[in-house]
Amino acid sequence: MILGKTNTPEFGYTAVTDNPLFGRTNNPHDPGRTAGGSSGGSAAVVAAGLAPIAEGSDGGGSIRIPAGFCGVYGMKPTFGRIPYDTGPTRFSVVDPFLHHGSLTRYVEDAALFLDVFQGLHPADPFSLPVTERFFPLEEPDLKGWRIAYSPDLDYFRVEREVRTVVEGALRRLEEWGCRVEEVSLGLEDGAEIVTNTFVNLWAVWFAAHYGHFLEKERDRISRGMAATIEHGRRFSAVEMERWRQNRSAAYEKVEKVWQSFDLLVTPTLAVPAFPHGRNPREIDGKPIHPHNGWMLTSLFNLTGHPAASFPCGRSSEGLPIGMQIVAPRFAEKRILTVSRALEQSIRL
Repeated sequence: MILGKTNTPEFGYTAVTDNPLFGRTNNPHDPGRTAGGSSGGSAAVVAAGLAPIAEGSDGGGSIRIPAGFCGVYGMKPTFGRIPYDTGPTRFSVVDPFLHHGSLTRYVEDAALFLDVFQGLHPADPFSLPVTERFFPLEEPDLKGWRIAYSPDLDYFRVEREVRTVVEGALRRLEEWGCRVEEVSLGLEDGAEIVTNTFVNLWAVWFAAHYGHFLEKERDRISRGMAATIEHGRRFSAVEMERWRQNRSAAYEKVEKVWQSFDLLVTPTLAVPAFPHGRNPREIDGKPIHPHNGWMLTSLFNLTGHPAASFPCGRSSEGLPIGMQIVAPRFAEKRILTVSRALEQSIRL
């Protein structure tokens, strides 16, 4: 039964949920703080107990970001696993790499969602056939599993408290028999090959698909959206091809992880939920970009790998903290299995 439509930011282009029509979405754990975005309304209704399952889209973290802030389970499957009908933009969905997924209170509900929604669909030329079922989940057996842990993806600044909570959850996985090892992905230049590539590809996509609003209805779109469109209009096709090469380089670095490990774990976000309109500008006294310097999510949109945010603990202020779990392509079952084990071990 569909209960209703939830809130998103304007055209889903920011990582917080606020718009002129319906206003901001509050975090159920602290209404003075953001629920994240762009699927912030979905995360808020699940966290508040209004619905057990909500759908969401994820083009750079839009499922995992609000899941992390609101303390729910958010899963972005492998690109193409769930068909996504984007109409006239269906052949550009790969740039910007949109995934369809779920936000749930329980891990097994995410498995059920995946079973129901996965499969080929003529509206999505990138959709994949069903190769396995995920529901019901089996009892976890993690003995000998190898977990790679990156506290910062080599190029983010992450609050110390967030790292402490995530590392505490990793110790729970060790109790299940996992071997955890801190790793470097070789992404010390990630700000260039990941963040800038992601931001620029997004801007070009918005310029191509929503640029007509600048001429026809500029007074009805936000300054931020207008700036994004104008930014995207600056670039050439040659520059876009260079960004695709950056994307390939990022994919290769993540793929190397699977040569030695079954899963990769990072913090979902560098900070807990922040007050409305006060995006963080520094962490531990060092400057970060206020719009994207705190979310460790967009890399896995560039690469297409499945990733989920699991609510693994709370900050000293009682705010949820999420752990991002990433697997090889088509290995969602590994994510669900580890998440189920954590769900049995961690009570929030």
